[in-house]
Amino acid sequence: MLSGLKSWESTTKSLDLIMQVMDQRLPYADSLVGYFEEAHRKRGNNLNGLNFSGYKSLENRGYHLIRNRELRKEIINLFEQRLSRLSATNNQVDIDNSSFHYEYIAKNFRLDDKGHIPHSYQSLLDDPFYYSILKGLKTSLDRKINRVHGFLIRNKQFLELLETELSVLD
Repeated sequence: MLSGLKSWESTTKSLDLIMQVMDQRLPYADSLVGYFEEAHRKRGNNLNGLNFSGYKSLENRGYHLIRNRELRKEIINLFEQRLSRLSATNNQVDIDNSSFHYEYIAKNFRLDDKGHIPHSYQSLLDDPFYYSILKGLKTSLDRKINRVHGFLIRNKQFLELLETELSVLD
């Protein structure tokens, strides 16, 4: 999850830089091709890597195994509510990265091993549709980043409860 967060933050920086270049109508530079590629890269579902087997085992064996009522409630809340909300956010970003964005990019950029090179940089600067694509992707990623940060902050209390419970077992 943290590596995904760093990747999303890197993408938002690229989006910011490209929008700044467009706003200021700066001349084309070869260094932009890497930023275009990063901004256009599709985001996958970074929650796929999370392992829920321990929770499913607990669910199958019974929550009563956890004696601390508050910890039991937090575990259920974490897996049944917080992670499902986070997953919904993740899926929304995938919807926001819809195929019409990529059709536009395929039509207006040469995609090669150097990066994404615009066919006509001037046309790109004058295209409000492309700018709206960038803005939409940025808004979507910002929303996702904020939700992941919130998820991590809210779960700090859960981890403290778990740590306390584990120390009692020692």
